[in-house]
Amino acid sequence: NELREEAEGYLIEGSSTNSLLNSQDLEGTGWTPPDGSGSSALLLSSNNLAPDGTLTASLLEDTDATLARYIRQVVTVTSSLTESSSVHVKQGTSDVCGLRCSFSGGGGITRFQGVDFSFITKTFSGSVSGIKLSYDELAGGWFRIIMAITSEIENNTIDFRAYPSSVTDSSATGQSFMWGCQVEALPFATSYIPTTVSPVTRSADNVSFEFAGNMILDVYSVSVEVSVLDVAEIGIGTNTRKTINQVDGSANHRSFLDTDSSRYVSIAGSDGIDTINIVDSQQGVSLVTVRNGDFLEVASDGVFSGTPDLSVTNIPSTLTTINVGSHGLSSQYLYGHIRNLRIYDFALTQEEVEL
Repeated sequence: NELREEAEGYLIEGSSTNSLLNSQDLEGTGWTPPDGSGSSALLLSSNNLAPDGTLTASLLEDTDATLARYIRQVVTVTSSLTESSSVHVKQGTSDVCGLRCSFSGGGGITRFQGVDFSFITKTFSGSVSGIKLSYDELAGGWFRIIMAITSEIENNTIDFRAYPSSVTDSSATGQSFMWGCQVEALPFATSYIPTTVSPVTRSADNVSFEFAGNMILDVYSVSVEVSVLDVAEIGIGTNTRKTINQVDGSANHRSFLDTDSSRYVSIAGSDGIDTINIVDSQQGVSLVTVRNGDFLEVASDGVFSGTPDLSVTNIPSTLTTINVGSHGLSSQYLYGHIRNLRIYDFALTQEEVEL
């Protein structure tokens, strides 16, 4: 299980499944043929340079000034209270492209959303309700646009449509490059998972390292830089990104560093993390935990916050492994990046924390 090193640090994600078939072959099984018939867009070519450096991106065109044309795939998924849809896009002759998804299931409730994304202003337009929109800007003029449910609905059918021109203006025409479509049962988009004739599940990133077991049990410091993927709305169904800013059954906040015996090398205690809100940020945040005898404190970007915690369990003397980015290598995954992880066998001073 090799670490994936990126510019932001090492990427850690839980397991996720891309439910769309032929996610980068837009004329493959599962897709409505992109031949310009009916409401379909026309596939002009499928050997264009994609974000991953392969010649697998498609150039799609809408020449109809009376109808907004699209590529389409309808998938049935395991019922979930959260879903996200995403597609990689690049400007062709059109200044905008569109993404439209309907999420339907439990109780006959349907969320139906269609929005345009402007390549020029990098903004979305269109009416949305219960949906969060975001984008990632990539190299080579590519963007990944993302639509995610932000209010509970039990889904089992998703109608995914991507438009080379506008979804909101049926008179608009033009071309856009498209690649890497994804539908997954999370309230944010994870790293792209390519598929062919069936859905594909990416395994969780289980990261751990051996520990010498020679640390002073009640005096230590842990520092790390963390950034998280796009917003995971707290309180939505079975939201899985619980590793940071998560309250467990005993009301103590879990750390994203935990041990193989379910004790925690704390990036959080029952008080310290409350005022450190990094769940909704993709920006890097420096976290430092200082344990000095009877108390533990947490600092964010060099500033201590919250009340020192007096009830944190010591690191066990028998510890041999520390797991990073998950709870026991099985749940509460970080879904983000870490870098510069350091563990000290002494308590850092205020001046050292600020460095």
